[in-house]
Amino acid sequence: MQAEQSVSIVEIARDEPITLQQILRTIPRECYQRNYRKAFAWLVWDWLLIGLCVTAILWAQSWWIAVPISCVLGTVLSGLFILGHDAGHRSFCRSRRWNNFIGHITTSWVLWPFHIWRLSHNTHHRHTHHVHKEVAWKPAPGFIYKRLAWLDRMIYRYARTWLFYLGSIIFTATVVRDYVRGKGLSSQEHCEVLFSVLITALAGAVYASVSYLIAGWYGLLMLFVIPQFVFHFWLSLFTLLHHTTPDVTFMAPDVWTREKASLECSIHVIYPWWVDLLNHDISWHVPHHVCAAIPHYNLRLAYRHLKETYPDRIVERKLTFRYLVSVLRQCNLIEDFKPGMQEWKRFNENESSQPREVVRQ
Repeated sequence: MQAEQSVSIVEIARDEPITLQQILRTIPRECYQRNYRKAFAWLVWDWLLIGLCVTAILWAQSWWIAVPISCVLGTVLSGLFILGHDAGHRSFCRSRRWNNFIGHITTSWVLWPFHIWRLSHNTHHRHTHHVHKEVAWKPAPGFIYKRLAWLDRMIYRYARTWLFYLGSIIFTATVVRDYVRGKGLSSQEHCEVLFSVLITALAGAVYASVSYLIAGWYGLLMLFVIPQFVFHFWLSLFTLLHHTTPDVTFMAPDVWTREKASLECSIHVIYPWWVDLLNHDISWHVPHHVCAAIPHYNLRLAYRHLKETYPDRIVERKLTFRYLVSVLRQCNLIEDFKPGMQEWKRFNENESSQPREVVRQ
């Protein structure tokens, strides 16, 4: 089975090259066009759903009834965050100021400073599936994993088990810490980051305080704590499965290209219809990596054209319990850094191997 997977990976890596412009031309021009009516209608839709969920939780005053509603609220907050994701890519509207405003009123409630998300997420898009430069769910080689401090090794391991939803919490905390320190940022970017942190801190304080003031510990848990964890569950699930599957892995610099990473390594995952509805089609992810300027409401049409033109290059999977288990069990580490496509390695396969010197290609 492993040999068959390796062959398919090599075949993808050696396929006839195409340019980004060729790929972009297969997508209809209308997919790149913003529709302000649709954009703001979805924004209003999310806020109405949030109001409905909050009202239902306060009306229920029952822990058993409120918990599922609280989970729905967390899912709606995930959708609201995705509108901020559009704003971060400047695809929500044309105005930079309006995009920044929309970004702050959509991402701050889930404690993600908008400009930190925008900058770090752009790094992910520039280096998708690059074995050295990727920032989202980048796998560690087995020998580096063995050399990690015990706490770092434990965090890495448990973020790739059924506790995978902790991955985005850890990533958020780490990225916010680094960006607040100004690592690799211009003075203007650092000012934007600090402004977003201030707005997020205020939003989080208001959100948590009001939740407690109107309904005590019941309100704090149902309106704030549970929705935050549910949001991170969705963020972790989406980002993990968008770029992790047993038969597609990360690329060394000698074979990495933006075209290959965007079209052949970004994964289209088929979710239930209600997940797509509440999360604004974020699972239609391949065209988003081909061109981040495509608004979320045009992703389906763009994907259909990409699939028709490049049926053998598109990676499509359906979310099932069995599929999620296969990802969590098989996609843990990679073999030592080497040219070409890397190979997945399980944690238990790494136990008996010996540590070695780091050799970067």
